[in-house]
Amino acid sequence: MLITIWLVELVVLGLLLANRSTQKALRLQQRAAVLQAENDTARYTALQSQLNPHFLFNSLNTLIAEIEYNPQNAVHFTKHLSSVYRYVLQSQDKTLVTLGEELEFIRSYLSCTRSVWATALRAKTTFLRNMRKRCCRPSRCNY
Repeated sequence: MLITIWLVELVVLGLLLANRSTQKALRLQQRAAVLQAENDTARYTALQSQLNPHFLFNSLNTLIAEIEYNPQNAVHFTKHLSSVYRYVLQSQDKTLVTLGEELEFIRSYLSCTRSVWATALRAKTTFLRNMRKRCCRPSRCNY
């Protein structure tokens, strides 16, 4: 009888230790997931801060070339470039934007890109008017 009680206590103690170990492992997994998410965010931000200046310098070089060789197109390019940067700055902290806003951004971005690639770049957008107010995640391209 004493041995039976001792075995039951041993089993209960084993279950308690297993439960505690499982809970600790779960907490460690949750903490690892949080740290991974923070690491991903930090890496994305670092990459974006490296690439945004690259896009700006390329855009300024394109603008210089347009001013020199095609002044009329330089005005057009500058207007669309300012629209692209305005959208990027306004949407960087947003989780959702309207499809209409996103479409205007895409049009401005493509217009800037056409200045470089001329006729090599073609894009066609087909969009239902009633969809413009629907929401989506903003473009997070790194230019």
